[in-house]
Amino acid sequence: QPSYNFIDGGYLKVELDELPLDPTGFFFRGSAEVAENWFVHGGFASADDSTGFLDVEVDQFNFGGGYKTGLGENTSLDFSLDYVKAEASAENRFGYTASADEDGYGLGAGIRSMVSDSVELNAGVDYIDMDTSDGLEFNVGAVWYVTEMFGILAQAGVDEDSNSQYMIGGRLSF
Repeated sequence: QPSYNFIDGGYLKVELDELPLDPTGFFFRGSAEVAENWFVHGGFASADDSTGFLDVEVDQFNFGGGYKTGLGENTSLDFSLDYVKAEASAENRFGYTASADEDGYGLGAGIRSMVSDSVELNAGVDYIDMDTSDGLEFNVGAVWYVTEMFGILAQAGVDEDSNSQYMIGGRLSF
């Protein structure tokens, strides 16, 4: 089964369906098993973009825990509950600014499978409920383990409003 002890990070690209912005930035996240079948995890992502008229920055933080169970020798199913916080700010070329700060919770379910000794495939769905919005997010990803400890990852996700995000980076497993 895939390890739940890891740290990863890398490049992030966000595509917003209703805005002429495609913020880019970085992400990092980690997970640690704390007892048999139980884990804690968290992460931070930051992205920004500018159109020449408008500058936008978005930060998101999550922290929580979950339960995992085996679905055979190479596959696990997990469920999680998270605290989620998001902050966004925008400034136009005239100096007018706006910002928003929301928090809430997330419920998630995912499946991870080692389809070979060096390749993990994963997929998940999350329900996020924030102060003024809620909805589903879907994601799929893969990790190619170059060594037992280091892997290269790629992940794509989309929410109910057709906003999408893409991540590419590295994973250090321990």
